[in-house]
Amino acid sequence: MKKTFLLLIILSLTILNLYGVEIKSLKYQYHITTDFPEKIMESLRKKADQVGGFVSYFNGKMLRMRVPAKNITTIIDLIKNSTFIQDTQLHSKNHSEDLISLKARLKAKNELLKQLYAIFKTVTMVQTLEVEQELNRYIGEIEDLKGKIRFIENQYAFAEFTIYINYENYTPPASKVHVSHWSWINQLGLPQLLRN
Repeated sequence: MKKTFLLLIILSLTILNLYGVEIKSLKYQYHITTDFPEKIMESLRKKADQVGGFVSYFNGKMLRMRVPAKNITTIIDLIKNSTFIQDTQLHSKNHSEDLISLKARLKAKNELLKQLYAIFKTVTMVQTLEVEQELNRYIGEIEDLKGKIRFIENQYAFAEFTIYINYENYTPPASKVHVSHWSWINQLGLPQLLRN
């Protein structure tokens, strides 16, 4: 049975490499500056709701929301067009191998469960308790694997946005074309030097 499981993983990873499928979770982090924080946060919350997302945390200075991965450009464009971005970070994690491994393990456990049910029909009364305990153990492991698979699928189906707002001492840039998204470049005054 271990050989079958190992073969399934190797075959799955080969298929993954052949087709170039990547399953990634995306986490965006923005530090923004604006004169109208309430207005920006409200428009971000509404936009998340419009595209099928939801807000998972909100206070006056931070908003965390999850948005369907296919709709991330809508949120990114709203942030870029309505605020001054001090800093941007993107974290991505590839879940492809984890998902393939979990699905292969789930398939192997389901096969073992079928074999245990077949054995259960032929055991004596004394052996019934032992087989029943094994059945319960495998059912628990299968449910655990299903939960992990659903968690990973949810991770890559929704991108996470965390937006920190800092509106004190805001001075709008003269031209957004030459302003850098990295705050340290802006603090050095390089955008102004490039404009002159």
